[in-house]
Amino acid sequence: MEWFESLPLWVEQGAYGLIFIALFLSGLGLPIPEEISFLLGGYLADSTGGSLGLMIFFAVFGVLLGDIFLFLLARYHGERLLSVWPFRLLFTSERLARGRTFFARHGSKTIFCAGFFAGIRSTTFFLSSTMGVKFSHFLFWDSFRTLLTCPVSVWVGYRFGPTAHEIIKPYKDWFLFVIVLLVVALLLRTCFKRSRG
Repeated sequence: MEWFESLPLWVEQGAYGLIFIALFLSGLGLPIPEEISFLLGGYLADSTGGSLGLMIFFAVFGVLLGDIFLFLLARYHGERLLSVWPFRLLFTSERLARGRTFFARHGSKTIFCAGFFAGIRSTTFFLSSTMGVKFSHFLFWDSFRTLLTCPVSVWVGYRFGPTAHEIIKPYKDWFLFVIVLLVVALLLRTCFKRSRG
């Protein structure tokens, strides 16, 4: 991550705003990996003599504000968008009904897991809102996921600087593996309860 070293001075001086905007746009669907923004935020806070706590605050605020904005946008305009060509070819009334049933049963788990994957995160959040997931449920699980990953990643960037990505890389796959295992366990538990009931 040598490109850290060549960041211009004006970027470092606006570190908090830079990270906030990057994470806000990431929540709206721009393909900027959260992890890179977190690590960069920590590094910038350290290199400019900034506050680690303040950087974590701006990072969390940026993530949640972007996700909330997308969720509310979908709540008021999602149905209309899905009824327009070419989306209506994919989202037929039958598929929408199945989607509502799925999100009613597994919405919380889906929101939590999708947040870890930049490629599906925004689409999942948009659909979860359109499918009727309660805002309070969305906010809880999205906040839980953000608070689980953001402070640690920002601290790693703050502590280890440009080498942070290499340090965290070996553990990332294991972390995602544990998350998937937990979700599978929850799904199996739910299915077992229903089969007994």
